[in-house]
Amino acid sequence: GEEGTADAAEAARRAAAVAEEHGLPVVACQAWQLLGLLSRDQGFDEADACLERMLAVSERHQLAAWRTEALVRLGANAFLRTGDATRLAAARTAAGELGALALTQTVDGLIAMNAVLCGDWEKARATVDRSVDAAARVRNLSAHRYLLLADATLAAHQGRRRERDAALLRFRRAGGEDSLLVPLQRGLCLAVGALLDEDRPGALDHLEAAVAWERERPSLYFLGGRWGLLPLLRALDGTGDTADHRAALASHGAQLAWNKLFLGMADAVHRGRGGDAAGAAEAVRSALRTGEAFPLARHLALRLVAEAAVADGWG
Repeated sequence: GEEGTADAAEAARRAAAVAEEHGLPVVACQAWQLLGLLSRDQGFDEADACLERMLAVSERHQLAAWRTEALVRLGANAFLRTGDATRLAAARTAAGELGALALTQTVDGLIAMNAVLCGDWEKARATVDRSVDAAARVRNLSAHRYLLLADATLAAHQGRRRERDAALLRFRRAGGEDSLLVPLQRGLCLAVGALLDEDRPGALDHLEAAVAWERERPSLYFLGGRWGLLPLLRALDGTGDTADHRAALASHGAQLAWNKLFLGMADAVHRGRGGDAAGAAEAVRSALRTGEAFPLARHLALRLVAEAAVADGWG
């Protein structure tokens, strides 16, 4: 629970301070790495501050492996917050120079998913093909599963259901449905695919299933739809009110560019329904700027709000 997370974070912070004071840089890096993960609940600024500290310690003591770990995590957070994979690419280069095969495969999973979300199908395909089977051969299961999910999401976003289902079957056989990736499978892959098929009830079912899953388990991923796509669909069908919207905006997941796009569109729907036509139009423009890196998501979001805009007389 939240109390346990707070206790773990406080213990890690004390460990980092003691380790730095007594010249134990590896222990300090371990503690800052853990804090970088636990601090996401306080927001990505706090998480990045911990990871920057980890990076500084690793560079000061010439700990190449820990430096690369820090770069990977900072790169992952940067891609989540902005859609920019520049720092991830630098992390992959560092992992390759270090000869860290497992870490390179992990970064390839992140790069592949970023390419999917940014609509760079060729890059996504090439990245998955480069590492998905190699990760399985060396039993790097976490990277293998993530790459399979990126493969399935690529197919779903292209409307290729047969290829999506084949990739999801491999994902299931690799234990993906017993992993923490389930919310991404249901939201980012299946729900978006359903919306592209004009199946809004099916998309809602997938998103609700992702949220139900997250309520019972710890969640390390924030693009499953709970903090973006689901609030938009609830705004559109009238089951979500402005209080629900404010709660979503206050979440740590609301800091991520992909989610911000859909939350901005939900804001437009609420404003338009309340008679604020100018505010609704400005909310759409702002959301589109936020989601500039994600062409498919922008088109999908516009398609979703178009009917509300016509019905409520603001677009």
